[in-house]
Amino acid sequence: MTPSIKKGSLSDLTALKKLYSDVAHHSGGLARKPDEMTDHYFLGWVNSSLENGLWMLAQSSEGLLGSIHAYRPGPRVLNQVLGSLTIAIHPHCQGQGVGRFLFSSFLKHVENEMPEILRVELMTRESNTRALQFYESLGFKKEGRLEKRILSLTNPDTYEADIPMAWLRS
Repeated sequence: MTPSIKKGSLSDLTALKKLYSDVAHHSGGLARKPDEMTDHYFLGWVNSSLENGLWMLAQSSEGLLGSIHAYRPGPRVLNQVLGSLTIAIHPHCQGQGVGRFLFSSFLKHVENEMPEILRVELMTRESNTRALQFYESLGFKKEGRLEKRILSLTNPDTYEADIPMAWLRS
C-alpha cells in the first residue's frame, strides 16, 4: 500500500485524534494512554510542529493511516535539532510499509527542504526491539540508555530504559 503524503494542518485534527486513539488502544503503540490525549496535548505539539518543525501525514481513500511530527526544542542554540519525534501508524496498516514510506518521506523533506536541520532525535523503550531495528534501518544510531525512565508494559511495578537515537545529516 502506497499512501499519499502531505503536511499536516489544523483541519486534520479530528482525524488525528481518531488515529492516536486507535494506536493508543494497542499495547506498546504509544507511551501516552488514551485518557492522556487531551486537546491541550494535541494543540501543544501540533502548534509546535507547524510553527517550528515538521508534521506529515499518510492517507488513503480509507482515511488517515499515519502521522509523524518533530519540532525544534526551543533555545536558538538547538535550532539545528528536531526532537520530540512521534510516529503513529494505524494498527491495521502496521507491517505494510506505511510507516517506512511516511518516515522516509519525512527524512527526505528534512534533507531537501530544511538544510538547517542537522539532527533528528527520538526515543524508544528498550523492549521495543521492532522499533529499534526499524529506526536503525532508517539511519538512526543509538546514543545511550536512560535507565529506569519508562514504566514497563509487561510489569507495571518496574521501569525500563529509554533508548535515545539520532539521525544525523551526512
